[in-house]
Amino acid sequence: MIEIKCPRCEVYWYSDAAEGGTVRLCSKCAEQLRGKRWTPSHFDAPFFIAAGLFLLVDAVLILPTALWPTVFGIPVLIYGLVLFVVGLRIMRYLMPGHARDADWTEVRWPALAVLAGLACIMAAVSFAFWRR
Repeated sequence: MIEIKCPRCEVYWYSDAAEGGTVRLCSKCAEQLRGKRWTPSHFDAPFFIAAGLFLLVDAVLILPTALWPTVFGIPVLIYGLVLFVVGLRIMRYLMPGHARDADWTEVRWPALAVLAGLACIMAAVSFAFWRR
């Protein structure tokens, strides 16, 4: 029998077979991971609704910008810049270190605003300023 240390819970356990180079979990940790594999993930309805609303508002603003770029170009650009800058500032506040240290359940909200603002900026710049 050989002694093996579980890398997940750091408990020592014993086995007859030695497998070289593979991670060996204890039976408790292996069962927990198998059980989590089949549980359905949580569906976050508020975030899904907010993403749909941002998409709808962006579509409603970008369509008139495509049709009348001289009228709607500047307001859509300002709206996009406000969303983009405010979203980036909030993201910077929520994740002061690296992105891997952030709690993405909170950071995804301002990230959604950043993406919506970026879409408006790109539409306003492409329709209103490159068409001249």
